[in-house]
Amino acid sequence: MAIRVSRALVAAACSALLLGACKTVAQREADEAKMSVLDVIFSWEGTVECSKSPSPSFVVRNIPEDTRTLRFTLTNDADPLAPYGGGDVSYTPNPRNMAVLTPGAFTYNGPCSRVIVGRYKWTVLALDENGRTLVGGWARKNYPQ
Repeated sequence: MAIRVSRALVAAACSALLLGACKTVAQREADEAKMSVLDVIFSWEGTVECSKSPSPSFVVRNIPEDTRTLRFTLTNDADPLAPYGGGDVSYTPNPRNMAVLTPGAFTYNGPCSRVIVGRYKWTVLALDENGRTLVGGWARKNYPQ
């Protein structure tokens, strides 16, 4: 009898885990859908390689009206944990729902691909006044081009 109870408990625990995993997949899909809303365009022009660098120029479109901050983060596809950083930029809503940032809006660690071409990704999050993520977007480019 004890074996049947143990098996029943294990089965219940496994079912709970599987249901949790399904929710995680659904949540991940919802998060991915939110991350494809912003249209992000940037240029590497003026970037300082492998050291502190002024941010590139950016155009970000489809920004929701509730956005108050745009958060920029640079990652390297080959080493996503590398500390390139990024920065936050205040955003004031406008009728075009877009932001045009000139180089130097923030400072970050420039891409570092001295030997081979690296693939880099700028992620941009639109945050509300409480710092909650509304939507996001990204753009990838090689460096050097």
